[in-house]
Amino acid sequence: MGTNTTSAIHRTTLLGGALLAVAGLIALLGSARVTLPDSAIPFGSIIPATIADIVLLAAFITLAVGVRGETGIVGTSTVGRVALILFGCGYLLFGLFSLLPLSPGSGAALAAGIVLQVLIVAAGLVAGVIALRAGVVNGAARWILLAVVVGNALWSIPAFIPDAALALSLAVWKAELVMPVGFVILGVSLAVHGRSAAIRHRLHAINENW
Repeated sequence: MGTNTTSAIHRTTLLGGALLAVAGLIALLGSARVTLPDSAIPFGSIIPATIADIVLLAAFITLAVGVRGETGIVGTSTVGRVALILFGCGYLLFGLFSLLPLSPGSGAALAAGIVLQVLIVAAGLVAGVIALRAGVVNGAARWILLAVVVGNALWSIPAFIPDAALALSLAVWKAELVMPVGFVILGVSLAVHGRSAAIRHRLHAINENW
């Protein structure tokens, strides 16, 4: 296990967690097909999805390298840092790939899609294992992180089944609901990581002064 204490990365988990939660919320709002007020640009277009992917990448970069001298959630592991950043890059690349004028059933589209899926799954699992072994993140956030990377891997399996319609349907569910919700929950858990006592104290003070 790593020697880092919870307080040693409190800025990293706060900023990285907040960015994760924001990315998840943007993705959820985009998938809800909400229309911006007085605008002809649908909020459910590729624009919010791309913004969500960029924010997601920023979150994983923050969590990987840390801020203000902190180590990040994978400790000092270079492999862990690279894997976590590649995990975020994979989502952005997958989103940008969907903009290319390729037929969904073409060989090039299928090959590229599989490569990106493998990249995302492998990078997520490697980063998750290294983060758990580093021991920097503990408590609920530790297990939510594990659930997110394992869930991402399990929800990627349908991409390799021969039923294209079913694979596409499950991929949409994963992209528009499952993973965004997972990122929001993980983001919140990281943002409050190591702050339980302070939050309880603040709530108690508010209750006493009400």
